[in-house]
Amino acid sequence: MTGQPTPVGAVLRIPVDLIDPGPNARGAVGDVAELAASLRHLGQQIPVVVEPASGGRWRLIDGHRRHAAARRAGVPHLDAVIRPTSDAVRRLLAQLAIQAGARRFDPMAESRACHALMFEHGLTREQIARAVGRTPAWVRDRISLVHLEPDEIRQVETGRLSVAEALLRLRHRRRLRDGRASSRSGRRRRRTARTPTQHALAALRRAAARAVQAGVDRQQIDAAVDAGCRAAASAQEVGRG
Repeated sequence: MTGQPTPVGAVLRIPVDLIDPGPNARGAVGDVAELAASLRHLGQQIPVVVEPASGGRWRLIDGHRRHAAARRAGVPHLDAVIRPTSDAVRRLLAQLAIQAGARRFDPMAESRACHALMFEHGLTREQIARAVGRTPAWVRDRISLVHLEPDEIRQVETGRLSVAEALLRLRHRRRLRDGRASSRSGRRRRRTARTPTQHALAALRRAAARAVQAGVDRQQIDAAVDAGCRAAASAQEVGRG
């Protein structure tokens, strides 16, 4: 540090290499691959919180995952809010207070935002996933939540219905709908399928039309058609027996 007063509450752009992770009340940072991808694609959206340390360095109070993701992504600087703490107790209390006050998007808000990005702004599922540090499957599932019934949407918003249960309901309805559609299609195919007799009669009519065009005597054609019809009817009766 220099002899200048610490700019409490200011936001500074600090080199990542000058920030040392302090004790993290939340435990291990876990996998930060998706967050690193988001940092590369969109840049940092939320500042980390640091306090001054010795030798011109800074100690991280909040933002351990962002710091780890920045290192992984090769991001050279992080925006940081300066919040000095006097001891370890105040540092832990600050971490807990920050996390307790943080509020994530509720799933339906995420659903509507993803839906707007895809269908109003033309982004692909993969583009959205890269930008927000999620998987394309997560984006797909979030968008599908817009198809819930109004009462179910309210339940998800209030936490009475989990996202997992809501997705199970949607998949069950889709299977039922697809099953009914397949059944109706099968019935239509069965109703419209021609029997061998119908095929024979159709062929006979085509042959008669060709004979007329070729100038064959009309009486001969009629006689041939009558004979063909009787043969077809006889074949149909045999098939029924």
